[in-house]
Order: sequence, then structure tokens, then C-alpha cells
Amino acid sequence: MMGFDPQLTEAQFKVLAECYTDPLLPDHILWHKFSKDMDLVFTIPELEKKPKLKLPPQEDFQLPKVGATDADNLEVQQRELFEATMCRFKQRISHRNLLTYQDFADFDKFNHGHVTGTQFRRCLTQLGLQATEEEVNVIEEVFSDEMGFNYIKFLEEVDPQLKPERRYEKLMSDIHKLNAAKRNLEVGASSDIDCILAKIKTKVYRERMRLDEHMRDFDRLHSGRILKVNFRRALDLNEFELQPSEVAILEKRYESCNKPDYVDYKLLFDDIESIFTLKNLEKFPLAEVTQFKPPEDWTLNELSTEDEIAYLEAVARLAAKVRKKQLQLFPLFEDYDTIHIGRISQSQFHRVLTELDLDNVLSLKDIRAIRQKFRVKVGSRDDVDYIAFCDAVYDAACMNKRMP
Repeated sequence: MMGFDPQLTEAQFKVLAECYTDPLLPDHILWHKFSKDMDLVFTIPELEKKPKLKLPPQEDFQLPKVGATDADNLEVQQRELFEATMCRFKQRISHRNLLTYQDFADFDKFNHGHVTGTQFRRCLTQLGLQATEEEVNVIEEVFSDEMGFNYIKFLEEVDPQLKPERRYEKLMSDIHKLNAAKRNLEVGASSDIDCILAKIKTKVYRERMRLDEHMRDFDRLHSGRILKVNFRRALDLNEFELQPSEVAILEKRYESCNKPDYVDYKLLFDDIESIFTLKNLEKFPLAEVTQFKPPEDWTLNELSTEDEIAYLEAVARLAAKVRKKQLQLFPLFEDYDTIHIGRISQSQFHRVLTELDLDNVLSLKDIRAIRQKFRVKVGSRDDVDYIAFCDAVYDAACMNKRMP
């Protein structure tokens, strides 16, 4: 029924049947095993589980078409005639730089690499390749099969083209080397899990966001765990701006016991939600709940001993001048803070000090120490928290910071 009957002899069929005979039922055939062996010409079973397996080239499974004659099997006289004709064609094509493929491809409407004998003769005439009837017949005998004249195989001999270099393996090797040599671009990454959790808690507290909103989208079975890849995606969607090393620490902390590739995100969610309330609080009515209050960003800055001394001396000089002249610091700073976030750039901070005539009591080292003390991160830029700076100066000057 599959069309193999004329091609298989009785002896071949018996050998094939013996190979796939069911050992438990001798009169039955293991057709499923036979089918899997035949499908190896297309792919290997469960290939998705073996991503590094090297497949044999497809050409190993391609059989010659029925009807073609090998040139080595021709008679001596025909073989000499064939070789002489092919050599003459090759020289003419090379000397005149003929574009041979397109003339044949114009007749190959279905792009199966074959044309008819008449079309082959027309192509030879268009290309100016003169040949006698006997020469054409011997060429057709070698390159013609059941589908017609195989012009692809014919052109590979008379007009060979350089095959493109297989560069995929080399390209992947170069990419791996480049990634291995890439420098660590992380800035300010923390290795302490408590600091990483504090960073997440601060963002959740200030923006009142739900941490598990995106993570539940990846947990269709409501199992409380998701893949580490999806865990990273969910954190990116929440815009926590964590460094890769910090995410890796989180994954290690909340890794599922039975499934190393998964993260128990609900445990992380419970730890973060503790900033608002305790889990199962209704069961512990006498428990004391403390309100979480994230520290100001500038309070996390640490100065060296030398910079700390320079900062304190600079604030004392500023306080003396502000108290003497009764200067109002906030208005000029607020002029530059157009979106009212309490932060301005370092250049704007220096400009306000100049406008207030306070820069003449400060050196560049003092200004640098002050900026370092009140430095806050806004995206990838270091700004200055001018509200904290003004409060520090007013406190040192013993002035009411909220009075005009």
C-alpha cells in the first residue's frame, strides 16, 4: 500500500519481517518500532531533551533518484565522450563568466531542481553551449532520473559554486568568549539578603504595590511556586531595579526544596507583606505590631572619617552665616525642583549655593562632602536631597526650619 512492493524482493521482505517480529507473538510485527526507525530520517525522538546532540547531515539519508546512471558505469567510449563534453562546457562557462543557474531556474516553476529534456536543450542554446545530439544524450543519461533532468547536479560539475561557510558554531563560540570576558557592570549591588529585602520593602511601602500581582500570572496551578526564569520576569515587571547578583541571592533564599528550578514566591510575599501587617493576625489578638517606616535614602550614605569631619565643619560655617543673615534656603531650591520630589541635580545644588552667596565659605572638598552626605539615587543619576540639607543647616543654626 505504501508503494514499496516493487522495490522489495521476497528475501528482503522476510529479513525485514524477522527484524521486527514480536518475540511474544511470532505472527505479529512491532510496527511502532519499525515506524520510529523509519522516522529517524527526519529527526531523533525526544530531541527537545537533548539540545546538545549533534545530528547527522540530512544528505546521509538522501538516496539517488531512480533512473539516473552513474558516469563510472558508462561504456568506455561513452564515458570519454561525457568527460570531454563536460570539460568543454566547464571551460566555456569559466571563460565567459556565464550565469547558468537562472536560465534553468526559469523553467523550474516548482523549484524541485529538475527540468525536462527539451528545456535542458533550450538552456544549452541560450547559454551558447554547443553540443551534438550524441553528447546531449549521454549527459541526459547521467543526470536524468524519474523526475526529469537534474540540472542542480549538472551545474555542480560544470559550474561549481563556493558553498557558504558554516559559521554558526564559530559565531556561538565567539559569543560565549565575549560573554565570559565581559566585565561586571553592576553598580552598588548588595550581597546581604536583609539589604535586598529592605530595598524591596521600601519600594512596596512607598508605592503601595502588590508584589505577587505579576507572579500569580505565572502560577496557573496556584502552587505557590514559579520557575526562576519567570521569577526574574515578575521582578522586572515590578521595576525593582535589582542587580542580577541580588536576584540570584533572592532565588537562593526562596528556592523550593523539592524543585531546585522553582522559587516559593509566596514565602517572599509573606515576608514583604509584614511591613503592613502580620500574617494570621486574627489568631494573635495580643501581638504587638510595629509600623514599618523605611529610612531616608540619604541616611544610608557612609562617609569616611575625613569627609565626615569636613562635612560637620562645613555645616557649622553655613549655619553661622544663615543665622546671621536670616537666610531662607527652601525657596531657591524649590525653584529648581519643578516636579516637587525634594531632589535636584548636583550642578543645580552648586548653583543655588552660589545664588545664596554660601559658596564663598565652602571649599570644593566641603561641597563634595555635602553632596556625598545627601546623595540619593534617581534612576542612574546621583542627585542631592535638598530638604534634608536645609533641615541639617537649620538645626545647626538653631532656627525654626518651617518659619518664613
